[in-house]
Amino acid sequence: MNLVDKYCSDCFPELVEIFGLDALEEASGFGSYIFHEDYFVKWMKGAVLTPSIIERITKYMEYLAESPNSHLNDLAHVGLLESVVDVDLVELAPYMGAETKKLLVKVCSTMHLDPDIWLV
Repeated sequence: MNLVDKYCSDCFPELVEIFGLDALEEASGFGSYIFHEDYFVKWMKGAVLTPSIIERITKYMEYLAESPNSHLNDLAHVGLLESVVDVDLVELAPYMGAETKKLLVKVCSTMHLDPDIWLV
């Protein structure tokens, strides 16, 4: 499993419990976008968003967004932020960090989002 996907599965052990390590490793072999979109986002959409889970999700998104690695920024944008906005997980908006919101501003032309909710 690549380092980013491993870090994600370490931050969210629920992924291993629900999907199994073999499935996550296979998805990671195809790339982080597959891992995140097919597993992390799927879990996130179905999770009961307790304050603890919201905090963990937004901290993880901030980790990707603040990275100097442009590939991780792209992963945050395409692999996570578009999915979060598309399924209207507005519960996350108030907890998003500064770098995540900066990334949202940069990519808002490719996404349909309400700035009054997401960029406050």
